[in-house]
Amino acid sequence: MTVAKLLDQLATTADVALVIVDLNTSGIDVRNVVASARALAKQPIAVVAYGPHVHEDRLAEAQEAGCDEVLSRGQFNAQMDAVLSRWAKIKPG
Repeated sequence: MTVAKLLDQLATTADVALVIVDLNTSGIDVRNVVASARALAKQPIAVVAYGPHVHEDRLAEAQEAGCDEVLSRGQFNAQMDAVLSRWAKIKPG
């Protein structure tokens, strides 16, 4: 999903509880994504970012931008189920 589509969805629906950001996405401004997502969300959301462990500056930038959790790609892949369980909200059915 593109950033524009994400922000549009956040502005029009309350069904988003978790945003996952791939820091390896070309041209992504993680500070803008986090700030815009939180401003547009109709409910509190969690933001999790992940990227290559060798891009320490991007991981640090995500942490500084206010992401709730920042992981290396390997950590994210290995812990995906736990990450989703930790941050996803269960909706009443």
